[in-house]
Amino acid sequence: MTAAIGREELSERAVKAGWHRRDEGRTDYFSRSPVRIHVIWQGADVISGGALYHDDNLMTYTRDSDTIMGWLKR
Repeated sequence: MTAAIGREELSERAVKAGWHRRDEGRTDYFSRSPVRIHVIWQGADVISGGALYHDDNLMTYTRDSDTIMGWLKR
């Protein structure tokens, strides 16, 4: 993880990019059919991990915040 990004900043960027966000406690769910991204947080500033789904199939999991940001920029 090279870039530290807060939960609110990540969420704002994703929504501006056209993602729909749902906040469920420690997890943010982003969707833009047929793609979904789950981001799991430790507090408000540290990402525990993220999962990328396509057509409800898990494609990949990462703990790298830059990778997760790349998914949300698509």
